[in-house]
Amino acid sequence: MLKSQLTDRLQGLNITTTEDGSFPLTQTELLNSIVTEFEEFLPKSNSRNRVPLNPNRQSSNSDPFDRKQYLHLLGMLNYLLRSRPDIATAVSFASTKASNPTHDDYLAALDIVKYLWQTKDLGLIIHPGEPHEPLNLKCYVEASFLSHDDSRGHTGYFIGIGDLRAFYSKSTKQQLVATSSTHAEVKALYQLVVDLIFIINLCDEIESSINLPVVIFEDNNPTVQFSGSLSSRVKRSKHFLMLVNFIRQYVTLGLIEVQKVASEDNIADVLTKPLAWKDFSRKARRLLGLLLSDIPGAPSEGSSQGDSLAPKQKRWRKGATKKPTNTNVLANIAHRYNAIRPLLGSQGREVGIVAIHIPQKPFLRPGRQ
Repeated sequence: MLKSQLTDRLQGLNITTTEDGSFPLTQTELLNSIVTEFEEFLPKSNSRNRVPLNPNRQSSNSDPFDRKQYLHLLGMLNYLLRSRPDIATAVSFASTKASNPTHDDYLAALDIVKYLWQTKDLGLIIHPGEPHEPLNLKCYVEASFLSHDDSRGHTGYFIGIGDLRAFYSKSTKQQLVATSSTHAEVKALYQLVVDLIFIINLCDEIESSINLPVVIFEDNNPTVQFSGSLSSRVKRSKHFLMLVNFIRQYVTLGLIEVQKVASEDNIADVLTKPLAWKDFSRKARRLLGLLLSDIPGAPSEGSSQGDSLAPKQKRWRKGATKKPTNTNVLANIAHRYNAIRPLLGSQGREVGIVAIHIPQKPFLRPGRQ
């Protein structure tokens, strides 16, 4: 329920206040104009499971396309990023083709329009912090390695207020080629720290309290280790040691803290690479500050499909007495043992090597016998 029907407008951005104090941001008029202009390319039915950047798209027509028309569509999509950061990766990838677009590039840009048509009711929700409490920032950062045709990586990160409260995000192609996945991750973390230090200094200038250190979630183990101490890997990382030391100095000052997060729980994934629909919908709703039930076409939290959107859990059910054995693993062990058995002689019996039984059928999980 809305507390007030009054809607503020700022350069086409609709800002509405809700009862819980959050601020949904939408650009309804711009979105409707995009859908209307490209209506002929939309499917007849509003199909589900659509993503703005299709990971399985195949190239079929590399003929040159009208650059003016391509830039016209790209410009509208780029302006829409104010309220729809979930299309940031797709728009960023499309922007890399702006100098010499092809028909395939134009069709890929139209995929973004089709996704917007399916999810036209969505928008970024700004959740304010607790009143009279210090600002509690949380950040997620990710980088994809060798994402583009010229071997450059892609940086993605967002800054939020607590959980489900993203207010700033970025998805951009890296300017230089990274020599490893760790190099790409460190470059992304460096960019985030630069923006984060600006926000910390701004809060200090306006005398707004903020909880320090600001927690940054990163899924790359070497990058997390670099932020704490220079390990033996530093000999292979001297070409980006300056970036590492830049990050470490703010860790030492107590302004930031880099923590490890599982890859499947890193929300910034949605800002760096194409994702399948299930993974994309779960991370996109976190980026937008939405619940899963608020996304059209997304499975409910309690459904079997909804369970598949949750972070990956161990497949073995709690309470099971015996873990299933993989037949292929047993076969591999038996093959290796039989190959060296003649060389063992009597020593084979002395070390307690026993015959290996290979089951004819793989074991099934309890409840699927």
